[in-house]
Amino acid sequence: MVYAYEIGSKNRFLNRRIQINASAFYYDYKNFQFLANAAAVFSGGVANIPSVEVKGLELEFSGIISENLRFDGNIALEDSKVKSDTLVIDGIAAEDAATAVLLANGGNPFSQAVTDARATAAKSVKGNNLSKLPHLTLNARLTYARPVEGMGLLTISLDYTHRGRMQARIFNNPAVDVIPSYDMLGLNIRWEPEGSHWTAELIVQNLTNEDAVNSRFTDNFAVSSTSEELLAPRRIMGRLSYSF
Repeated sequence: MVYAYEIGSKNRFLNRRIQINASAFYYDYKNFQFLANAAAVFSGGVANIPSVEVKGLELEFSGIISENLRFDGNIALEDSKVKSDTLVIDGIAAEDAATAVLLANGGNPFSQAVTDARATAAKSVKGNNLSKLPHLTLNARLTYARPVEGMGLLTISLDYTHRGRMQARIFNNPAVDVIPSYDMLGLNIRWEPEGSHWTAELIVQNLTNEDAVNSRFTDNFAVSSTSEELLAPRRIMGRLSYSF
């Protein structure tokens, strides 16, 4: 269950040349579900955290700078917190504790000693951030459009994206859960020939070839291995479109 509160405003200025939309929100979650581990090896599932909050601000803006130049963008500021004192077991810490017992005593990984060792990894997540929610997200686009006599309409767009640092899991384990921020540029050049149904585009994604982590996943129920999805490298593409 979630109790959602939001307030916002939409505004236009300078004869509608500038538009600014702003909103603030607060979400109060009860029995928030997450992927949990258990003390026994290869066990766990979905569990509940009694109380979680998410709050933030969002700002959208657009402006006509000149006859040919336009600017659009949005900013999102978010903060999330576990409000209740809930004990959870981080699979990474549990595997470390179990490995120490096995190295010291040998024996069966399904033994009670290993289960007891894994149970010692339980800790409170009160005050932790939720997963996959960056504190800051920013997108901006500068678009230049101009008719070229005898050729058609030429449009050039430059995009900028900033995704802030975020946590991969609710455990907020500094060894594996911190996903760093990244910045990315994109370029689009579009040509619409005069009196034609054809459109040609040159698209460049990740213009500066940024090397960054897009997402991270830790297997909670087996060996707690962690894998990463990297940001795609620079890609240059062409596209032809025909409208009927």
